[in-house]
Formats: sequence, C-alpha cells, structure tokens
Amino acid sequence: MNKPTKIAIASVLAVALVLGSSGGAVYASNSAKPGDINYPLDKAGEDFQRLFTFDPVEEVELELDVLQERIDELKELDSENSDFLENAANEVNQQQTQVQGQYQNMVENSDVDNGKKERILNRFQSQIEIHTQLMEQLQSKMEEKGNDNAQEALQKALLNYIKGKNQAMESVGKIKDKKESDNSSTDSEQEQETEAPGNSDNSNKNKNKNSEDSDSQDDADDDSDDSPDVGDEDEENDLDLEDDSEDDDSIEE
Repeated sequence: MNKPTKIAIASVLAVALVLGSSGGAVYASNSAKPGDINYPLDKAGEDFQRLFTFDPVEEVELELDVLQERIDELKELDSENSDFLENAANEVNQQQTQVQGQYQNMVENSDVDNGKKERILNRFQSQIEIHTQLMEQLQSKMEEKGNDNAQEALQKALLNYIKGKNQAMESVGKIKDKKESDNSSTDSEQEQETEAPGNSDNSNKNKNKNSEDSDSQDDADDDSDDSPDVGDEDEENDLDLEDDSEDDDSIEE
C-alpha cells in the first residue's frame, strides 16, 4: 500500500474512531482482550498506527510490539481460565504471519542499513524463543484440561513460529552477505583512493625524466653547432697552398 492511499484510509478511520466512540472508550480498548466488547476498537487503533508508519524498520517494530500485546493477552486469558483462549491463540498466529511479512520486506530492502536489520533480527529471534516456550507450556496445560480447541489453536501458532524461526535463520545469511559485499566495496574504493596519489607521482616522475632527456638532447645539439667544421678547414688549407704556389712562381720570374 502506497503512502497516499495509507493517508486517505487513515483519515477516514480517524473520523470513524472519533464519531463512533468517546475518548474513554478508545483508551479502554487499548487494554482489551479477545471476547471484550472494545477489542475490535483496539485492533482498529493498531490498523490506524500501521497507516501512518512508512519506514520499513519501524513497520517491523510496530508488528513486533503488537505481537507482544497478543502474547500478553494470551497469558492474561490463561490466568483467568477464559473460554476465549482459543481466540487469543488464533490472534497470536495471525499476528506472527503479519510480522513475517513485514520482516521479509525489510530484509529485502537494500536501502535499510545492515546494522538496523541485525538489531531487528535479534529482537525477532528473541521473541520467537520466549513466545515458543510460553505456548508450549500453555499447550500442555490445555491438554491436561482437555481443551482440544485451544490446544489445536496453540499448535497452529507454534508451527507458524517455527516458520518464523526458519525465516530468521535464512535472513542471517542474506544480511551477512550484504554486509560483506558493502565492506568489500568500501575497501575497494579506499584502495583506489590510496593508489591514486602513487599514480600521480609516477606520472610526475615520467614527466621529469622526459624533460631531462629533452634538455640533454638540446645540449648535445648546442655542442654540435659550436664544434668546427672539418670540411671547411680543409677547404681553407687548399686555398692557402694555392696562394703559396702563385707567390713562388712570381719570384722565379
């Protein structure tokens, strides 16, 4: 459900809650249990909270809070020897399914920080262990009392908790792989940043070497220009010999 749709439904629900009940009834519904007249209002208030919760992590946290409330209701009904224990067990089962759905959405959301995923995972696993122990105890008690319907409802809830436990175990690998992938990417970026100055230094060294080679070539060319031309010297010597020969002929005459 997208954000605009959530807001529209929440607005309608808010008006219905205000018109359909007094403030005292809304407050009392928060502590209602299956079988109480205000219990539907309690669940409507939870739906209202869901409509205004958009962050994936906060959505899971909300569902975990509601699941804890369902467990508290189950314990309270057990202490009262209520006939609605079966209803409470069914509510726990349904809420566990709700938790699993939101939890899966969060795990698959690449925008959620791995640290937050691990924190929610730890809470999810902890609740599973505590709630499972409680329901196993209640199941044994219902068996002793001969309450087959409650016992069956608790068994379904327990099986759903096992499903949640397996889901949590599978997500451990996904979260770990994502964390290692992010760390690898970060290390690679840091290595590239570290290597960049070194490459620049090598480039500067090559430039300096090329400049030195060029200067050496220029010096060599200058030396070549300053050295006497051997051909020119030979030509001058020949001319001097010719002049001497002419002088000797003139003297003999």
